[in-house]
Amino acid sequence: MIFYRKPMKEEAPLPMRVKRVRVFSLVALITYPVGAILALLGDLNDVAAFTVGGLLLIFVALFAFVGMVGTGVQRIAGDEGDKLDPVELDLRHRTYSRAYSYVSGAFLVALLYLAIASDTQDSIGLWVPSTFDHWSGVMWGGILLVMVLPTALLSWSLPEDEIEDDNA
Repeated sequence: MIFYRKPMKEEAPLPMRVKRVRVFSLVALITYPVGAILALLGDLNDVAAFTVGGLLLIFVALFAFVGMVGTGVQRIAGDEGDKLDPVELDLRHRTYSRAYSYVSGAFLVALLYLAIASDTQDSIGLWVPSTFDHWSGVMWGGILLVMVLPTALLSWSLPEDEIEDDNA
């Protein structure tokens, strides 16, 4: 198995834990936006249950991100290039290329939404971030997306035979 070789430096290999990374990355990428929207709705409508539920979902997303750290998949996606072998570097470059395309598309959609929402705010009433908390939530969501997406894409592109040894 190519992914269980020792890294180029003489360190012990990390277990890949592909299933864990797949689940945790989906949890992180889904629960943060849902939690942020719930917290926003709770803030705008003075409903404490929505605010608390939204914040709990945001914490779930952060804990899911932490659960991916320390896996071989995260090592390939986030380790220094000189510590990876050529196969791992190739996987990393392809994954980062796809992740860049997805993040660029999401950024352009967000800019288009903000442009339309700010121009038609009086007539349609679309939400636009207006306070520091709103912009902070958008910024941290973008940071989480940028940090999780390469690892998530890598975990979903690894070959199936890597998953059968993934017991931990």
